[in-house]
Amino acid sequence: MEKKIKPDSELSPLEILAKYKINAQQELFCQYWTSPTEFYGSGVESYLAAYHKDPSNKKDRATAYVQASALLTNLKVLARIDSLLSLDGFNDQNIDKELLFIIKQSKDFGSKLGAIREYNKLKARVTERIEHSMTAPIEIIEIIPVPDRPKKEEQKQNNDGEHNTTEHSDSVAGGTGGAEAGESKA
Repeated sequence: MEKKIKPDSELSPLEILAKYKINAQQELFCQYWTSPTEFYGSGVESYLAAYHKDPSNKKDRATAYVQASALLTNLKVLARIDSLLSLDGFNDQNIDKELLFIIKQSKDFGSKLGAIREYNKLKARVTERIEHSMTAPIEIIEIIPVPDRPKKEEQKQNNDGEHNTTEHSDSVAGGTGGAEAGESKA
């Protein structure tokens, strides 16, 4: 026999915690975050209330900033928040009905046009056109080609030959007290 999955609205609080694998304070955070109160959408305020922290205490508030951010990136908490928002009517079906209502009404043509544009965007019926313009002309710069550099092996062979000659010149120059090679001191 196949087990029927109950919607969240039919689950007990303990079943909710087990389904989403969250603890009671995380559930309370989700409830506050999605409730139509002063906490709605405020992670910090929802955290302070759910975890019984003092909103006037600077340390508690600083902790709330960090912890609310962590909760709002926790996939289990986000799944529960999504579930609560969906129960409140924030779902595709309800949004589509509201959009249809605005499109069908004939009193506010600005809203009607906005709703039609939004519908067209959602359905990808119209693509937005973005125009770009330049205010300054582009300066053309002449690119001068760089001659090919010799390969490492060729450089090494050339350097070895030059190196020997240089050493010889240096030793001669060093032995003559700075005179050029082939010159005498006299």
